[in-house]
Amino acid sequence: MIARIAGATDRAARKALLKEIGNRPDLETARALAGWLGDPSPRVSSRVLAILAHHRLDDLFAARVEGIDRARAEHLRGSYRRLREARDRT
Repeated sequence: MIARIAGATDRAARKALLKEIGNRPDLETARALAGWLGDPSPRVSSRVLAILAHHRLDDLFAARVEGIDRARAEHLRGSYRRLREARDRT
């Protein structure tokens, strides 16, 4: 699965692969998906954001969001914080 994640270069392939992976990927898959956080597709980036929050990969999220446009990075940070808070309450 990790090789398929690395090989998915266009948006359509990434969206299809995210559907195949499902809602609860394992930790190794979540780490591999982190590189897609900056994807231009809101569907892809928000799904990856939710997966990272689910696995509580705070350091990995912080590292990946650094290279993203400032305004978008702030939006992602806020969304990540809300997802983590909701996850911590359950």
